[in-house]
Amino acid sequence: MRSYSKLNCPEVVCSELEKFIDYKDYIFLTRNLTDNDIQIKKYDVNDSFETVTKYIDLHGGKIVYGVSILESDIIFEKQVFAVWESPDKKIHHITRGSNAKIMFIPNVNPYEIPSIYISGFYNLFSTKDEDCIKEFIANKKYFQELISKGTNSLTQSEMKDISRYGNTSISERVTNKKIDKDFELKNRILNRIKK
Repeated sequence: MRSYSKLNCPEVVCSELEKFIDYKDYIFLTRNLTDNDIQIKKYDVNDSFETVTKYIDLHGGKIVYGVSILESDIIFEKQVFAVWESPDKKIHHITRGSNAKIMFIPNVNPYEIPSIYISGFYNLFSTKDEDCIKEFIANKKYFQELISKGTNSLTQSEMKDISRYGNTSISERVTNKKIDKDFELKNRILNRIKK
């Protein structure tokens, strides 16, 4: 079965993606540091914040805030993210729990911690009959909202939801199965990809 919803680093900056990111100052980064043995204590939407902060304690440098851009065949996502600026002013992607390759856009003030943590999404097929894609986005948003609250303020029901949505591959598989059953949507997705 084809994966329509798996989020990866964009390989080509198409006009749709340019409109979504609304900013031209992006860089492509590949995680390639071999000495990163940083272990984080909690599961968080912004694992990169804690990872980079701990890395700075060991190696110096600064934390740079911005967003990573991800895409699948059905959506674009802007995810709040942090990278490491080494003492020689080079930017490095060091967070293990994220994609190995990222498209990173520094914030206007890259050294100021952002106030909003929830991702932004753009549904590439946003008409009324693409409920499975809307559901996929809604599940991702809900999961991120719960994680952003912090584990101390969550109810037992919300903790169960985190466990259920924590493995995003489950949500991806469900979405992909629904797309495979919807031949019209499947064909539109495949036609868009061929362009």
